[in-house]
Amino acid sequence: MRRWKEDDLDAYARMCADSEVMRYLSGTMTREQCQAQLARFERGWKERGFGLWAAEDKTTGTFIGFVGLLYSDDWPEDDYKIEVGWRIDRSF
Repeated sequence: MRRWKEDDLDAYARMCADSEVMRYLSGTMTREQCQAQLARFERGWKERGFGLWAAEDKTTGTFIGFVGLLYSDDWPEDDYKIEVGWRIDRSF
């Protein structure tokens, strides 16, 4: 796992456009939505010191998804605003 890189956007947008990957989430996302989301993920690292890691295949370096901790400002619970998050490309 590693921090996000600018060139992750293409693979991330492709994964988030897959209706099967996004089936139980909020629906597919556009490239622009993905770009904004990646910026929020990176901002989370800067603000809190933790967040979502980009996951890659160790042998090829291919982006396969993400895993980590996600803080949700808009959740109403006072003490429980952190969840374990993950999303993996269907091919993996």
